Amino acid sequence: MDYGVLSLLPPIIIIIFAFLFKNVYIALLVGLAVGSFMLAEANVINTVTILVQGILVELTDVATILLLLGIMSLGLIVAVLNKKGYVNKFINYITSKKNLITTKKRSNLFAFSVGVVVFPAGNLSAMITGIVVRPVSEFMGVSKQKLAYIVDSTSTPVSLLIPASFMGVFIAGVLNNQGVAQPVATLLKTIPFNFYCIITVFGTLAFILSEKDIGPMAKAEYEAEQERLKKENSKEERPDEPDAVVGTPVDPKEATKDMAGLCAILILAFAVGSMMDELGTANYLISSLGNTIQPQLLPALIFIVTALAALATGTSVGVISIILPIAIPLAVGLGANSILVISAVLGGSIFGDHCSPIADTTLMSAMSTGCDLIDHVKTQMPYAILYASIATALYLITGFIYI
Repeated sequence: MDYGVLSLLPPIIIIIFAFLFKNVYIALLVGLAVGSFMLAEANVINTVTILVQGILVELTDVATILLLLGIMSLGLIVAVLNKKGYVNKFINYITSKKNLITTKKRSNLFAFSVGVVVFPAGNLSAMITGIVVRPVSEFMGVSKQKLAYIVDSTSTPVSLLIPASFMGVFIAGVLNNQGVAQPVATLLKTIPFNFYCIITVFGTLAFILSEKDIGPMAKAEYEAEQERLKKENSKEERPDEPDAVVGTPVDPKEATKDMAGLCAILILAFAVGSMMDELGTANYLISSLGNTIQPQLLPALIFIVTALAALATGTSVGVISIILPIAIPLAVGLGANSILVISAVLGGSIFGDHCSPIADTTLMSAMSTGCDLIDHVKTQMPYAILYASIATALYLITGFIYI
């Protein structure tokens, strides 16, 4: 059945509910219920069956199980280290004894560096980066929103610019399935034209170095600084009071509860992504381009449509696997530059993820840094839109140059 524009209804509902109620569980469940109702053709009993089956499929998927086990293991390891005092010792070592991190800027550069280094870990790179750098960032008074932004803006974008990672292998596999003669060489050729990822990484670094913030992030940083000063004044008034342990929860049981919450959200988000595949959301968006557009405009349009698909489905990997097989023949048929189009798909998928409250990397960036999910999306979105606007302009320019 062709759902057409109606395939956009569940993701629109999810995004609206997430921002209105600030509860991603409710948003995802309502979106799943609406999508299941559509797939069941308005049969209530079948709606419940489809909804439950969709969740069970994700719970029994091997890749999902391995990801969830990795998340739970990371959370427990850090919680145990925190309880034994190793986290505070680490903070004291790099901030006081070695004077390596003595300012917010250095703390943010530390977070940026870790995010760049651990890119091969795939989806878990955001989780690892957040867990490693969170204690130091909290100690230095960096807002959770700023840290989540840095984590989210380094992990996945870097994995596409240095494709020696899960993402690189995955994309090369998709290209190979599409009959691309040299998939690895083709992937390497896309790197200079992956404008969104390049601008995001270097833009994030520029904002760190300039110590400037835009939009809601400026307010979040101001509030975090006030809180830090308040704690310092409180410590001066009570000098004998022991330092509080910062970072992830000290109690392993509490850490398990937090990680289980993240896993539950991820399962629901994955179920939504699979449901969007059945409804044909991404296919509808890409087909809406038609076959009569100018080939010079195709890279920019593909970038925008891919971003919308990733925003709606919350999965850059899923969107890439759906849109690349459509975009490549479309580019060939219209006479557009295939390398530019492939680059636009890759960059657009990451832009959509950065604006989506149901994207896995967005969820993990928020949870690993202790940031509220909606606050993370709200504060990151102005930066993502800025970078995407520049990327779109560059695709328009290069679309006419490299025809």
